Amino acid sequence: MTDHQPSVPQANTTDRKSLEIFGGLIKVLSDPTGAEGLAEMLRKNPVRINMDPEDPCVAVRTNANGTMERGHLTEDGQFVPTDGVGFRAG
Repeated sequence: MTDHQPSVPQANTTDRKSLEIFGGLIKVLSDPTGAEGLAEMLRKNPVRINMDPEDPCVAVRTNANGTMERGHLTEDGQFVPTDGVGFRAG
């Protein structure tokens, strides 16, 4: 089997792109509230669903008006409230 090696060294053009991606990721992780892209996503999608860190089997939906509902996610990703009563974020 012949090992093919380029005869002239070539620049790896993906290194710079990787650095840009990682730099952007570090920026978002270090200050998620200041990330322009994340802020835009939150403006367009005011309803958010997170898993409860104290009980990973429980989903918490934060509605646009600030109320929060506990529930669970179905297999197809639909949120189902546990008791149907929202509570205001504290």
